[in-house]
Amino acid sequence: MIPAVHRVVSWETDLSPIVPPPGVPTHDTRLIYISTLSLPHASNASTCVGGQLPVSAARKEWLAGFCIAASFKRETGICRYHCTRSLVHPFPLAGTLPALKPSAKPPTAAHSSAAMTDAAAPAGVKLNASTIAEPFSLAVREYIEQEMGGAGPKLVGLLAHGDPAAKKYAEWTGKACARDGIRYELREVPKDELLEALEQANHDPEVHGILVYYPCFGPFPSFFGGTMDDFLRDSISIKKDVEGLCQFYRGNLYRNIRYVDDEHTQKCVLPCTPLAIVKILEHIGVYDKTKPDGDHLAGVNITVINRSDIVGRPLAAMLANDGADVYSADIDSLYLFRRGKLIPSEETQETACKKSRVIITGVPVKSYKLPLEWVSENTVVINVASFKNVDEAELLKIKGVQYVPLVGKVTVAMLERNLLRLYENFHWKPKKVWQ
Repeated sequence: MIPAVHRVVSWETDLSPIVPPPGVPTHDTRLIYISTLSLPHASNASTCVGGQLPVSAARKEWLAGFCIAASFKRETGICRYHCTRSLVHPFPLAGTLPALKPSAKPPTAAHSSAAMTDAAAPAGVKLNASTIAEPFSLAVREYIEQEMGGAGPKLVGLLAHGDPAAKKYAEWTGKACARDGIRYELREVPKDELLEALEQANHDPEVHGILVYYPCFGPFPSFFGGTMDDFLRDSISIKKDVEGLCQFYRGNLYRNIRYVDDEHTQKCVLPCTPLAIVKILEHIGVYDKTKPDGDHLAGVNITVINRSDIVGRPLAAMLANDGADVYSADIDSLYLFRRGKLIPSEETQETACKKSRVIITGVPVKSYKLPLEWVSENTVVINVASFKNVDEAELLKIKGVQYVPLVGKVTVAMLERNLLRLYENFHWKPKKVWQ
Protein backbone atom coordinates (compact mmCIF):
# COMPACT_ATOMS: atom_id res chain seq x y z
CA MET A 1 0.00 0.00 0.00
CA ILE A 2 0.99 3.64 -0.39
CA PRO A 3 3.29 4.63 2.48
CA ALA A 4 1.79 6.98 5.02
CA VAL A 5 3.70 10.16 5.74
CA HIS A 6 2.31 11.37 9.04
CA ARG A 7 4.14 14.65 9.49
CA VAL A 8 6.96 16.75 8.17
CA VAL A 9 10.19 16.06 10.02
CA SER A 10 11.68 19.45 9.33
CA TRP A 11 10.32 22.79 8.26
CA GLU A 12 13.45 24.75 8.88
CA THR A 13 15.50 22.48 11.10
CA ASP A 14 18.32 23.76 13.25
CA LEU A 15 20.93 21.03 13.01
CA SER A 16 23.60 22.97 14.86
CA PRO A 17 25.12 21.08 17.79
CA ILE A 18 23.83 21.75 21.27
CA VAL A 19 26.55 22.25 23.84
CA PRO A 20 25.41 21.46 27.38
CA PRO A 21 25.87 24.31 29.85
CA PRO A 22 28.09 23.81 32.90
CA GLY A 23 26.73 21.25 35.30
CA VAL A 24 24.75 19.27 32.72
CA PRO A 25 26.37 15.91 31.87
CA THR A 26 27.02 15.36 28.18
CA HIS A 27 25.43 11.93 28.28
CA ASP A 28 22.11 13.50 29.32
CA THR A 29 21.89 15.55 26.15
CA ARG A 30 18.85 14.66 24.07
CA LEU A 31 17.67 16.45 21.01
CA ILE A 32 14.42 16.67 19.16
CA TYR A 33 14.47 17.92 15.58
CA ILE A 34 11.31 19.96 15.14
CA SER A 35 9.48 21.88 12.49
CA THR A 36 10.01 25.60 12.93
CA LEU A 37 8.65 28.73 11.34
CA SER A 38 10.66 31.91 10.95
CA LEU A 39 8.77 34.60 12.81
CA PRO A 40 9.91 38.20 13.24
CA HIS A 41 8.67 38.59 16.81
CA ALA A 42 10.15 35.46 18.41
CA SER A 43 13.24 35.79 20.52
CA ASN A 44 13.62 32.48 22.32
CA ALA A 45 15.11 29.21 21.19
CA SER A 46 14.06 27.30 18.11
CA THR A 47 15.55 24.02 19.24
CA CYS A 48 13.28 22.54 21.90
CA VAL A 49 14.08 19.47 23.90
CA GLY A 50 12.04 17.28 26.18
CA GLY A 51 12.68 17.29 29.90
CA GLN A 52 15.62 19.11 31.51
CA LEU A 53 17.77 19.70 28.46
CA PRO A 54 20.02 22.38 26.99
CA VAL A 55 18.51 24.77 24.49
CA SER A 56 20.08 26.89 21.78
CA ALA A 57 18.83 30.48 21.91
CA ALA A 58 20.83 31.63 18.91
CA ARG A 59 18.06 31.49 16.32
CA LYS A 60 15.00 33.73 16.45
CA GLU A 61 12.35 31.24 15.52
CA TRP A 62 9.28 29.74 17.06
CA LEU A 63 7.23 26.70 16.23
CA ALA A 64 3.69 27.80 15.54
CA GLY A 65 1.24 25.35 17.03
CA PHE A 66 3.71 23.73 19.45
CA CYS A 67 2.38 24.09 22.99
CA ILE A 68 4.83 24.30 25.84
CA ALA A 69 4.39 25.09 29.50
CA ALA A 70 7.21 25.85 31.93
CA SER A 71 10.16 28.15 32.11
CA PHE A 72 13.40 28.89 30.33
CA LYS A 73 16.27 29.73 32.67
CA ARG A 74 18.62 32.04 30.85
CA GLU A 75 21.31 31.84 33.52
CA THR A 76 21.73 28.09 33.01
CA GLY A 77 20.42 27.61 29.51
CA ILE A 78 18.10 24.93 30.83
CA CYS A 79 14.66 24.47 29.36
CA ARG A 80 11.92 22.70 31.29
CA TYR A 81 9.31 22.22 28.60
CA HIS A 82 6.30 19.96 28.68
CA CYS A 83 5.35 19.04 25.11
CA THR A 84 1.64 18.82 24.40
CA ARG A 85 1.55 18.10 20.68
CA SER A 86 3.29 15.47 18.61
CA LEU A 87 4.48 17.70 15.79
CA VAL A 88 8.05 16.55 16.30
CA HIS A 89 10.17 13.53 15.62
CA PRO A 90 12.31 12.40 18.54
CA PHE A 91 15.97 11.72 17.90
CA PRO A 92 17.62 10.78 21.19
CA LEU A 93 21.37 11.02 21.38
CA ALA A 94 21.35 9.11 24.64
CA GLY A 95 18.65 7.53 26.75
CA THR A 96 14.99 8.00 25.93
CA LEU A 97 12.80 11.05 25.63
CA PRO A 98 9.73 11.80 27.70
CA ALA A 99 6.52 10.82 25.96
CA LEU A 100 4.95 13.46 23.73
CA LYS A 101 1.25 13.75 24.31
CA PRO A 102 -0.87 14.74 21.30
CA SER A 103 -3.42 17.46 21.95
CA ALA A 104 -6.99 17.23 20.76
CA LYS A 105 -7.12 20.97 20.26
CA PRO A 106 -4.79 23.43 18.54
CA PRO A 107 -2.85 25.74 20.84
CA THR A 108 -4.64 28.82 22.09
CA ALA A 109 -3.31 32.31 22.46
CA ALA A 110 -3.15 31.69 26.21
CA HIS A 111 -0.80 28.75 25.69
CA SER A 112 1.51 30.85 23.56
CA SER A 113 1.51 33.75 26.00
CA ALA A 114 2.33 31.51 28.93
CA ALA A 115 5.21 29.89 27.09
CA MET A 116 6.80 33.01 25.63
CA THR A 117 7.82 34.91 28.72
CA ASP A 118 10.28 37.26 27.03
CA ALA A 119 8.57 37.82 23.67
CA ALA A 120 5.23 39.03 22.41
CA ALA A 121 2.94 36.31 21.10
CA PRO A 122 3.25 36.08 17.32
CA ALA A 123 0.52 37.23 14.98
CA GLY A 124 -0.33 35.09 11.96
CA VAL A 125 2.16 32.90 10.13
CA LYS A 126 2.43 31.90 6.49
CA LEU A 127 3.13 28.23 5.81
CA ASN A 128 5.17 27.01 2.85
CA ALA A 129 3.37 24.19 1.06
CA SER A 130 6.62 23.01 -0.53
CA THR A 131 7.91 21.67 2.75
CA ILE A 132 4.62 19.88 3.40
CA ALA A 133 4.84 18.24 -0.03
CA GLU A 134 8.47 17.14 0.20
CA PRO A 135 8.09 14.08 2.49
CA PHE A 136 5.39 12.67 0.21
CA SER A 137 7.48 13.28 -2.90
CA LEU A 138 10.50 11.74 -1.21
CA ALA A 139 8.52 8.61 -0.32
CA VAL A 140 7.46 8.24 -3.97
CA ARG A 141 11.01 8.82 -5.21
CA GLU A 142 12.59 6.32 -2.84
CA TYR A 143 9.97 3.68 -3.56
CA ILE A 144 10.45 3.95 -7.32
CA GLU A 145 14.22 3.77 -6.91
CA GLN A 146 14.30 0.90 -4.43
CA GLU A 147 11.33 -1.26 -5.43
CA MET A 148 10.93 -0.51 -9.14
CA GLY A 149 14.52 -0.06 -10.24
CA GLY A 150 13.97 3.60 -11.03
CA ALA A 151 11.44 2.88 -13.81
CA GLY A 152 8.24 4.43 -12.54
CA PRO A 153 4.77 4.27 -14.08
CA LYS A 154 3.80 6.45 -17.03
CA LEU A 155 1.46 9.44 -16.70
CA VAL A 156 -0.06 11.21 -19.71
CA GLY A 157 -1.37 14.75 -19.36
CA LEU A 158 -3.88 16.08 -21.89
CA LEU A 159 -4.03 19.85 -22.38
CA ALA A 160 -6.51 21.34 -24.84
CA HIS A 161 -6.59 25.02 -23.88
CA GLY A 162 -4.30 27.88 -22.93
CA ASP A 163 -5.43 28.51 -19.35
CA PRO A 164 -2.39 29.91 -17.46
CA ALA A 165 -3.22 28.05 -14.23
CA ALA A 166 -3.50 24.75 -16.10
CA LYS A 167 -0.19 25.39 -17.87
CA LYS A 168 1.47 26.12 -14.53
CA TYR A 169 0.03 22.91 -13.07
CA ALA A 170 1.33 20.99 -16.10
CA GLU A 171 4.76 22.55 -15.62
CA TRP A 172 4.88 21.60 -11.93
CA THR A 173 3.70 18.09 -12.80
CA GLY A 174 6.44 17.60 -15.38
CA LYS A 175 9.22 18.82 -13.10
CA ALA A 176 8.03 16.75 -10.14
CA CYS A 177 7.66 13.58 -12.20
CA ALA A 178 11.13 13.98 -13.72
CA ARG A 179 12.60 14.42 -10.25
CA ASP A 180 10.76 11.49 -8.71
CA GLY A 181 11.22 8.88 -11.45
CA ILE A 182 7.77 9.00 -13.03
CA ARG A 183 7.55 8.99 -16.81
CA TYR A 184 5.42 11.99 -17.78
CA GLU A 185 4.23 12.99 -21.23
CA LEU A 186 2.23 16.16 -21.92
CA ARG A 187 0.08 15.94 -25.03
CA GLU A 188 -1.33 19.25 -26.24
CA VAL A 189 -4.25 18.66 -28.59
CA PRO A 190 -7.04 20.73 -30.17
CA LYS A 191 -10.33 20.53 -28.32
CA ASP A 192 -12.05 18.65 -31.12
CA GLU A 193 -9.41 15.90 -30.87
CA LEU A 194 -9.35 15.65 -27.08
CA LEU A 195 -11.82 12.77 -26.71
CA GLU A 196 -9.96 10.74 -29.33
CA ALA A 197 -6.64 11.38 -27.55
CA LEU A 198 -8.21 10.30 -24.27
CA GLU A 199 -9.48 7.04 -25.76
CA GLN A 200 -6.05 6.31 -27.23
CA ALA A 201 -4.48 6.72 -23.79
CA ASN A 202 -7.22 4.58 -22.23
CA HIS A 203 -6.31 1.66 -24.52
CA ASP A 204 -2.52 2.08 -24.43
CA PRO A 205 -1.07 -0.57 -22.05
CA GLU A 206 2.06 1.56 -21.60
CA VAL A 207 0.00 4.37 -20.02
CA HIS A 208 -0.82 3.89 -16.34
CA GLY A 209 -2.44 7.23 -15.52
CA ILE A 210 -4.34 9.93 -17.41
CA LEU A 211 -4.66 13.55 -16.33
CA VAL A 212 -6.92 16.01 -18.17
CA TYR A 213 -6.30 19.67 -17.42
CA TYR A 214 -9.71 21.23 -16.81
CA PRO A 215 -11.68 23.29 -17.66
CA CYS A 216 -11.70 22.23 -21.30
CA PHE A 217 -15.17 23.13 -22.59
CA GLY A 218 -16.60 24.98 -19.60
CA PRO A 219 -20.42 24.81 -19.52
CA PHE A 220 -20.64 23.55 -23.13
CA PRO A 221 -23.20 20.70 -23.13
CA SER A 222 -22.52 17.13 -24.14
CA PHE A 223 -24.66 15.10 -26.53
CA PHE A 224 -24.72 12.42 -23.82
CA GLY A 225 -26.04 14.73 -21.10
CA GLY A 226 -24.34 17.06 -18.66
CA THR A 227 -21.39 19.08 -19.88
CA MET A 228 -18.55 17.99 -22.14
CA ASP A 229 -16.16 18.26 -19.22
CA ASP A 230 -18.42 15.90 -17.23
CA PHE A 231 -18.40 13.47 -20.13
CA LEU A 232 -14.60 13.61 -20.37
CA ARG A 233 -14.23 12.89 -16.66
CA ASP A 234 -16.50 9.86 -16.91
CA SER A 235 -14.71 8.62 -20.04
CA ILE A 236 -11.40 7.98 -18.25
CA SER A 237 -10.87 4.35 -17.26
CA ILE A 238 -11.07 3.73 -13.52
CA LYS A 239 -7.70 1.97 -13.91
CA LYS A 240 -6.12 5.22 -15.13
CA ASP A 241 -8.14 8.03 -13.53
CA VAL A 242 -5.32 9.59 -11.55
CA GLU A 243 -7.51 12.45 -10.29
CA GLY A 244 -10.35 10.25 -9.05
CA LEU A 245 -13.00 12.38 -10.76
CA CYS A 246 -14.85 9.77 -12.84
CA GLN A 247 -18.30 8.63 -11.79
CA PHE A 248 -16.99 5.46 -10.11
CA TYR A 249 -14.59 7.21 -7.73
CA ARG A 250 -16.89 10.19 -7.31
CA GLY A 251 -19.76 7.95 -6.29
CA ASN A 252 -17.58 6.06 -3.82
CA LEU A 253 -16.37 9.32 -2.27
CA TYR A 254 -19.88 10.65 -1.67
CA ARG A 255 -20.98 7.29 -0.26
CA ASN A 256 -17.86 7.18 1.94
CA ILE A 257 -16.70 3.94 0.30
CA ARG A 258 -12.94 3.89 0.63
CA TYR A 259 -11.98 0.72 -1.23
CA VAL A 260 -12.33 -0.47 -4.81
CA ASP A 261 -12.81 -4.13 -3.86
CA ASP A 262 -14.96 -5.97 -1.33
CA GLU A 263 -11.87 -7.45 0.32
CA HIS A 264 -10.59 -3.95 1.21
CA THR A 265 -7.20 -4.51 -0.38
CA GLN A 266 -7.35 -1.74 -3.01
CA LYS A 267 -7.95 1.80 -1.82
CA CYS A 268 -9.84 4.30 -3.97
CA VAL A 269 -8.01 7.29 -5.33
CA LEU A 270 -9.27 10.70 -4.23
CA PRO A 271 -9.29 14.06 -6.06
CA CYS A 272 -5.79 15.52 -5.86
CA THR A 273 -6.44 19.06 -4.64
CA PRO A 274 -8.99 18.09 -1.96
CA LEU A 275 -6.60 15.35 -0.82
CA ALA A 276 -3.77 17.89 -0.69
CA ILE A 277 -5.85 20.10 1.61
CA VAL A 278 -6.55 17.14 3.88
CA LYS A 279 -2.80 16.46 4.14
CA ILE A 280 -2.13 20.12 4.91
CA LEU A 281 -4.72 20.06 7.70
CA GLU A 282 -3.18 16.87 9.06
CA HIS A 283 0.23 18.54 9.06
CA ILE A 284 -1.03 21.63 10.85
CA GLY A 285 -2.69 19.48 13.49
CA VAL A 286 -6.37 20.13 12.78
CA TYR A 287 -6.94 16.38 12.44
CA ASP A 288 -7.06 14.62 15.80
CA LYS A 289 -5.61 11.16 15.19
CA THR A 290 -6.36 10.10 18.77
CA LYS A 291 -10.02 9.78 17.74
CA PRO A 292 -11.40 6.79 15.80
CA ASP A 293 -11.20 6.72 12.00
CA GLY A 294 -13.99 8.81 10.55
CA ASP A 295 -14.05 11.11 13.56
CA HIS A 296 -10.68 12.84 13.26
CA LEU A 297 -12.49 16.13 12.58
CA ALA A 298 -15.38 15.63 14.99
CA GLY A 299 -16.40 18.96 16.49
CA VAL A 300 -14.50 21.01 13.90
CA ASN A 301 -16.32 23.64 11.82
CA ILE A 302 -14.92 24.34 8.36
CA THR A 303 -16.05 26.77 5.65
CA VAL A 304 -15.24 26.05 1.99
CA ILE A 305 -15.92 29.00 -0.33
CA ASN A 306 -16.15 27.03 -3.57
CA ARG A 307 -18.52 24.30 -4.67
CA SER A 308 -17.02 23.21 -7.96
CA ASP A 309 -17.11 19.55 -8.97
CA ILE A 310 -13.30 19.54 -9.12
CA VAL A 311 -12.43 21.00 -5.71
CA GLY A 312 -15.13 22.43 -3.45
CA ARG A 313 -17.81 19.75 -3.51
CA PRO A 314 -15.52 16.69 -3.16
CA LEU A 315 -13.48 18.52 -0.52
CA ALA A 316 -16.58 19.26 1.54
CA ALA A 317 -17.61 15.61 1.32
CA MET A 318 -14.15 14.35 2.31
CA LEU A 319 -14.01 16.63 5.35
CA ALA A 320 -17.56 15.70 6.34
CA ASN A 321 -16.67 12.01 6.01
CA ASP A 322 -13.98 12.65 8.61
CA GLY A 323 -16.49 14.14 11.04
CA ALA A 324 -16.43 17.88 10.35
CA ASP A 325 -19.38 20.22 9.93
CA VAL A 326 -18.57 21.81 6.57
CA TYR A 327 -20.24 25.00 5.34
CA SER A 328 -20.12 24.92 1.55
CA ALA A 329 -20.54 28.37 0.01
CA ASP A 330 -20.91 29.56 -3.54
CA ILE A 331 -22.13 32.80 -5.06
CA ASP A 332 -25.77 32.47 -4.02
CA SER A 333 -26.16 29.66 -1.47
CA LEU A 334 -24.77 28.07 1.66
CA TYR A 335 -25.14 24.39 2.54
CA LEU A 336 -24.00 22.33 5.49
CA PHE A 337 -22.23 19.08 4.62
CA ARG A 338 -22.37 16.33 7.23
CA ARG A 339 -21.44 12.73 6.63
CA GLY A 340 -23.91 11.52 4.02
CA LYS A 341 -26.06 14.65 4.28
CA LEU A 342 -26.43 17.98 2.48
CA ILE A 343 -28.53 20.46 4.45
CA PRO A 344 -29.56 24.04 3.55
CA SER A 345 -27.92 26.26 6.17
CA GLU A 346 -29.50 29.16 8.00
CA GLU A 347 -26.06 30.64 8.58
CA THR A 348 -24.62 33.41 6.44
CA GLN A 349 -21.15 33.21 4.94
CA GLU A 350 -20.05 35.68 7.60
CA THR A 351 -21.40 33.72 10.58
CA ALA A 352 -20.17 30.43 9.11
CA CYS A 353 -16.65 31.80 8.69
CA LYS A 354 -16.59 33.36 12.16
CA LYS A 355 -17.39 30.03 13.82
CA SER A 356 -14.99 28.01 11.64
CA ARG A 357 -11.62 26.64 12.72
CA VAL A 358 -10.65 26.44 9.02
CA ILE A 359 -11.59 28.64 6.05
CA ILE A 360 -10.73 27.43 2.54
CA THR A 361 -11.10 29.89 -0.33
CA GLY A 362 -11.28 28.92 -3.98
CA VAL A 363 -12.95 31.84 -5.74
CA PRO A 364 -11.69 32.10 -9.35
CA VAL A 365 -12.17 35.88 -9.48
CA LYS A 366 -9.29 38.31 -9.11
CA SER A 367 -11.40 40.95 -7.37
CA TYR A 368 -12.68 38.66 -4.60
CA LYS A 369 -11.19 39.14 -1.14
CA LEU A 370 -12.26 37.32 2.01
CA PRO A 371 -13.52 39.95 4.49
CA LEU A 372 -11.02 39.84 7.34
CA GLU A 373 -13.64 40.70 9.94
CA TRP A 374 -14.95 37.19 9.24
CA VAL A 375 -11.67 35.59 10.35
CA SER A 376 -11.36 34.73 14.04
CA GLU A 377 -8.11 34.33 15.95
CA ASN A 378 -6.30 30.99 15.53
CA THR A 379 -8.04 30.22 12.24
CA VAL A 380 -6.39 28.21 9.47
CA VAL A 381 -6.88 29.93 6.09
CA ILE A 382 -6.03 28.01 2.91
CA ASN A 383 -6.20 29.56 -0.56
CA VAL A 384 -6.73 27.13 -3.45
CA ALA A 385 -7.64 29.71 -6.08
CA SER A 386 -5.20 30.85 -8.75
CA PHE A 387 -5.80 34.37 -7.39
CA LYS A 388 -5.08 35.50 -3.85
CA ASN A 389 -8.50 35.50 -2.21
CA VAL A 390 -7.29 37.40 0.85
CA ASP A 391 -5.25 40.48 1.75
CA GLU A 392 -2.23 38.57 3.00
CA ALA A 393 -0.52 41.39 4.89
CA GLU A 394 -3.67 42.26 6.84
CA LEU A 395 -4.60 38.62 7.44
CA LEU A 396 -1.23 37.93 9.06
CA LYS A 397 -1.91 40.65 11.64
CA ILE A 398 -4.61 38.45 13.17
CA LYS A 399 -3.30 36.55 16.17
CA GLY A 400 -2.75 32.85 15.68
CA VAL A 401 -3.77 32.69 12.03
CA GLN A 402 -2.04 30.03 9.94
CA TYR A 403 -2.15 30.89 6.24
CA VAL A 404 -1.37 28.64 3.28
CA PRO A 405 -1.34 30.80 0.12
CA LEU A 406 -0.68 28.00 -2.41
CA VAL A 407 -1.35 24.27 -2.47
CA GLY A 408 -0.11 23.34 -5.96
CA LYS A 409 3.00 21.41 -4.95
CA VAL A 410 1.09 19.34 -2.41
CA THR A 411 -1.49 18.66 -5.14
CA VAL A 412 1.24 17.35 -7.44
CA ALA A 413 2.58 15.12 -4.65
CA MET A 414 -0.92 13.66 -4.20
CA LEU A 415 -1.13 13.15 -7.96
CA GLU A 416 2.04 11.05 -7.81
CA ARG A 417 0.66 9.00 -4.92
CA ASN A 418 -2.59 8.43 -6.80
CA LEU A 419 -0.64 7.23 -9.85
CA LEU A 420 1.23 4.69 -7.74
CA ARG A 421 -2.04 3.64 -6.14
CA LEU A 422 -3.51 2.89 -9.58
CA TYR A 423 -0.32 1.16 -10.65
CA GLU A 424 -0.47 -1.14 -7.63
CA ASN A 425 -4.21 -1.75 -7.91
CA PHE A 426 -4.43 -2.54 -11.61
CA HIS A 427 -1.07 -2.75 -13.40
CA TRP A 428 1.60 -4.25 -11.14
CA LYS A 429 1.79 -6.25 -7.96
CA PRO A 430 4.92 -5.36 -6.01
CA LYS A 431 6.80 -7.93 -3.97
CA LYS A 432 6.86 -5.55 -1.05
CA VAL A 433 3.72 -3.50 -0.51
CA TRP A 434 3.80 -0.01 0.95
CA GLN A 435 2.81 0.44 4.55
